[in-house]
Amino acid sequence: MKRTLIITIGVIVVGGLALVGAYSLFRGPTLGVLVNVLRFLGTPIAQEDTGATVEGPSFTEDRDSDGLSDAKEEIYGTNSDLPDTDGDNFTDGAEVRKGFDPKVAGQGKIADNPELMRNLTIAYFEWARETSNIEDPQLAEQGIQTFLISRKQDRLILPTVEDNEIVRTDASGPDAVKAYLDAFAQVTLPPVTASYLDLAEGSLQEETQTIIDTVVLGIDATYEQIRRIPTPQEAIEVQRGQLATMKALKELFLDLKSVRRDPVKLIRDISWGNELVLKSADIEKKRQELGLITNPAFQNSNQGTGDSNQ
Repeated sequence: MKRTLIITIGVIVVGGLALVGAYSLFRGPTLGVLVNVLRFLGTPIAQEDTGATVEGPSFTEDRDSDGLSDAKEEIYGTNSDLPDTDGDNFTDGAEVRKGFDPKVAGQGKIADNPELMRNLTIAYFEWARETSNIEDPQLAEQGIQTFLISRKQDRLILPTVEDNEIVRTDASGPDAVKAYLDAFAQVTLPPVTASYLDLAEGSLQEETQTIIDTVVLGIDATYEQIRRIPTPQEAIEVQRGQLATMKALKELFLDLKSVRRDPVKLIRDISWGNELVLKSADIEKKRQELGLITNPAFQNSNQGTGDSNQ
């Protein structure tokens, strides 16, 4: 099957350790991501060589003819076999187009339902409906990017690592740093790895929930191994960055469980995954700089500099 987007779960090299779950950099246009998400949902893409047919809820099919596509039925949580899910004599499609909650009879607005608005795709549709005066907005490259920017969700912010998550040691100096780096090199990888894109496709088809759980458990185990490493003061920043990276990785995998109902989140997360690679590269650079402390030539150079300043 030909793919315009290839997101391969490979490695993030942090501290010389290959950590499961990283993304290769995606340098193509966002449209490549959108095309694949729509294809996974079973939506035909014009002039796109999609290979084998993928079964899933479609943005172009409407099984109960209520004006709400099968894919949107799943996104909003309505019944795709029942034109009027809440039984208030208004079809699901008619209610959504006017901004009313299709699952609750009455005049309740989608925008006033916190549970619905936590769904990025529903929030995007509401934003597009209000800002563009379009009753039935669809997923669109430019619109999604503008929406994510407006919600300040266009850039990845690494999770916070609290001080009590780091095991500090009173030891310091080259020997302490070397002990830290040696311990980190012994951290083992999770036993199960998988392609993020493959898992995303499987999630959209409800096939990979168990695999996601297994990968997340492996990430947890690796995180805990890293967390237990005694960390000297010189390595605090690197340790904090490594733990934050593992936390971010776990969140991205957990998000895969809800992508059938929130494809915009998947589009955002693929972008965030690319940023995670760049942030991990920065952490690796700091780790390499930290390793210089244990290099005798570096120590002698520093001592020489100190002597010359006296």
